[in-house]
Amino acid sequence: MSSQHIRQRIQSEFRRQQLMLDKEALALLVDHVEHAPTGIDAVYTVIEKLEADNHSRITGPLVQEALQRLGNVPMGAVLLQTFDCFDLPKVRFDSVRQRFYSVKEPLTLHATAQDRYRMYLDRLLLLYQRLRRDKTFSKPALAEADIDQNATYCQLTDVKAMLGCTGQTRFLLGCISQLQDGTYYLEDMTGSLQLDLAQCQTSSGLYTENCIVIAEGELDHRGIFRAAALGMPPVESREDSRAATKGLQMFGNDNLKASDWMAVEEAEQAAQADRLVVLSDVWLDKPEVLDQLHIVFSGFNGLETVPSAFVLMGNFQSQPAPTASTDYSAIRENFKTLGSIISQYQRLQEESRFIFVPGPGDPGPANVLPRPALPAYFTADLRQLLPTAVFASNPCRMRLYTQEVVLFRSNLQNHMRRLCLIPPTCSSGERVSSADALFEHLCVTVLQQSHLCPVPLENQSVYWHYDHALHLYPAPDLVVLADSAASAQFMFKDTACVNPGSFSKRTFAAYNVYEHEVELSEVPTEEMVVS
Repeated sequence: MSSQHIRQRIQSEFRRQQLMLDKEALALLVDHVEHAPTGIDAVYTVIEKLEADNHSRITGPLVQEALQRLGNVPMGAVLLQTFDCFDLPKVRFDSVRQRFYSVKEPLTLHATAQDRYRMYLDRLLLLYQRLRRDKTFSKPALAEADIDQNATYCQLTDVKAMLGCTGQTRFLLGCISQLQDGTYYLEDMTGSLQLDLAQCQTSSGLYTENCIVIAEGELDHRGIFRAAALGMPPVESREDSRAATKGLQMFGNDNLKASDWMAVEEAEQAAQADRLVVLSDVWLDKPEVLDQLHIVFSGFNGLETVPSAFVLMGNFQSQPAPTASTDYSAIRENFKTLGSIISQYQRLQEESRFIFVPGPGDPGPANVLPRPALPAYFTADLRQLLPTAVFASNPCRMRLYTQEVVLFRSNLQNHMRRLCLIPPTCSSGERVSSADALFEHLCVTVLQQSHLCPVPLENQSVYWHYDHALHLYPAPDLVVLADSAASAQFMFKDTACVNPGSFSKRTFAAYNVYEHEVELSEVPTEEMVVS
């Protein structure tokens, strides 16, 4: 039976059931029937599993849910999954029982003051439990028998226990806070100590208020902790982190069975030419940017293997949207134009997934993290032209084959640099001046903090109940820190980090899934093409 005949039979049966199918749902059903041993009869089984009581129009997500209940998800739906930050499972560390557990309480945007305290405590406990497993800070079981190991052991001291320890070098783990204007303190679960950072040296990272640090220093006679050095809690491997969570799902609601996971691993090994393409600052109101999109899409459309996904990140206009002069109908028309451009490249439209992540200047609610997807009003026409498009939150999590990817659009690099309490330095002791070196410090900071935005709430608001959506634990395979700063990449431990730069300045990035490598790219100008 041909695909056209299958498509007609499926549409006829759904019309008989007084149900309408969109393009994505129809494509999934055709793929399911073509691979089902029972042929067209498989459609009736899917209809039985559909939860369409309140739906006259059947969409792709509804069909995917029905196929999941059948335990037969099409491979295309398995290889790439996105997770909205408002739907992520919340996991918390119990410091008494020394284990993680799932939080079942309902989450709300309007949290209480107690939730704000709990948010900071969760951040501190997350790093504390990780630090306890680090050999440098875990006391040897046979300290007397292993002199060398005992010599490198650093014992952490609670803030409360510093009373009477004047003049003795101690190591403290705590959060830098400003309890009084212009005066910084180090806080942990037992108390707080005033900090003196005048003679302090730092390891790699951007040290701002709200960062959780390991401070080495002494308590002077005034009760002030004079820090000689600051460092951040070291990261650990993904395998160690997953072992600590004991199977709890922290990245997203991923319900793949073991047999499906094996198939995904095999597909990843075969996808040696597959890529994830990331573009940021796609200004749809600029004709030159639309021309650049044509060049990029045309180039990838001609490849033997087209990318699995294109991630288009905001801002989607050159001027911030929430202003009195904003023409919202023009923004909607710009997205419709984008849909028309994509539809000109049939292979990309059919074989690639397009994911849209809003930026801080795009229309939507206040600039609070996590940020929901673009409002449906602006993307309605684009959805009609591109039914398989995914409109994600900011940040957004994605599983591409077996790899975990975090997408975040924020001007974080310059923001954190301005908030630094101590200017970042390079290995020679000189202040960091290059954009690449500053990006490396940013990557080290967010991965060691296990948090995408460890800055004061006064500078970047966060929904207190949804702060876990900004956690980077266990460390993902790829972190996209899209920023208006110059494009850069950095590999820290097992995690690749990339800033694709601004597409309005002709730069973007591609991630090779098989090689686990980032390729920084630039759209050629007319002069480059001629030469």
